[in-house]
Amino acid sequence: MGSPSSATDDNELGVHCTASNELLVHRLIAPDRGFVEFSVRLAWGNRLFAQHVYPDVAARSFMLSADRRRLFVVSGDGAVSDVNLTLGSVNKTSVRGNETETVMPFASPGSLDRGLLYVAVGAYDGQGLAREIRVFDTNTWVRVSTIRTRTPFRSAVGAIAGSVIYALTAEGGTVLVIDPEAQRELRTAPVGRSPSAAIVAP
Repeated sequence: MGSPSSATDDNELGVHCTASNELLVHRLIAPDRGFVEFSVRLAWGNRLFAQHVYPDVAARSFMLSADRRRLFVVSGDGAVSDVNLTLGSVNKTSVRGNETETVMPFASPGSLDRGLLYVAVGAYDGQGLAREIRVFDTNTWVRVSTIRTRTPFRSAVGAIAGSVIYALTAEGGTVLVIDPEAQRELRTAPVGRSPSAAIVAP
């Protein structure tokens, strides 16, 4: 199974299965019990390998809408889908994928109220690293900005207030601190070891 994500209320838990690329929404009825309320098949992303396109890249990034009724899903090639959590339906947006690119995980809780979706993108070169952050308006799906970093990174997370982004580098035990408004790196914070994942707590 893949990474969990919050669902429409506090008694639901969404879990992404990377093998089937399904989103399973569980209804929790007790601290140790629950059942699958519904499941949604997500769109596969494409990748280019040896001059062939393979539609086998699972979703990489998720963000709930501010009203918690929709889930924005970024596939491995950068295409964005809009999942209606009430109807259990999946709709494509105008953000299309690119089989020569790959998406890194990005948790962006701070962008909810402003309706912004952050997508970390890099070249599909086998390294699995992002070199820029694309910012989309979830109301129009227009790309409103692109933030390029000097150092490639493997994942990122947005602060609760949406004022800063933390990107985890591939090597060197550092975290990039990025200002999304100024669209630039503020500083590099050493963390001692090679970071692989991060969360932002209230």
